[in-house]
Amino acid sequence: MRVHWHEKMELVKVHRSSGYDGRWKITQYVVDQVYPFNLSVPMQQTRTQKVPGMGSATFRFNAFGHDYKMELVNSSLYLDVRNNKIGSAKNNVWIGQIKGNSVTMQFFQPDQMKHKGFHFSQNVFPSTPLKGTVTPIGKPIKKYIAIVVDFPEKRKMDPGPNGKFKVMAHAEIFPGTMRGSYSWRMDKIPGVEQNIFPGGNLVIVEFKGKPTETMRLYDAYLLHVFFKSTDGKCFGENSIDLQWKQK
Repeated sequence: MRVHWHEKMELVKVHRSSGYDGRWKITQYVVDQVYPFNLSVPMQQTRTQKVPGMGSATFRFNAFGHDYKMELVNSSLYLDVRNNKIGSAKNNVWIGQIKGNSVTMQFFQPDQMKHKGFHFSQNVFPSTPLKGTVTPIGKPIKKYIAIVVDFPEKRKMDPGPNGKFKVMAHAEIFPGTMRGSYSWRMDKIPGVEQNIFPGGNLVIVEFKGKPTETMRLYDAYLLHVFFKSTDGKCFGENSIDLQWKQK
């Protein structure tokens, strides 16, 4: 089992001039790590950090259950776009590009920064390569909610001899600037005891027992998520099937 790393970023161009070149502000940045084991001590703290050549920002750090999340809460971080390249002109560090309306970027690249003379006091790792699109201001944006199953990777539940199994999942909202509340529900599996542990957009479902013999080789059951925005103007729901593998 491995750590699952999810990363999301949104930027807005500072000046509404034509073309992509110019200064862009990072308005949202979330890094979510889901571990295969339970983190021993819940934690919440806020810290302000300076990023050379980009500005400063305040981040909120949360540890809960299997999840460790870093979220941008107050941003003075800016990126430059020059000739459709994304990065820091001051540092001459380029981390992405724009082709058409498609964006590819890897925000943190320690090897490139070390080559430019930056030093780190501890081991650091590159961030997730990101892909996205540029959407003109005022153009309607499609809104949706999706469920991503972090474990098991193939969504097939294969319990051990004691019949115990665990599913970890998270919900993704687009656009990511929407705030609101989440609720989760898991279909009942005949003969199986289940406990659901929600944590905002994260959920852990634990199962114990063996399904009744009347089930087929692969019977699918649904994990549901429901979303309501803080302003009450947006509602969403989605579901994803999980299959219990019979022995």
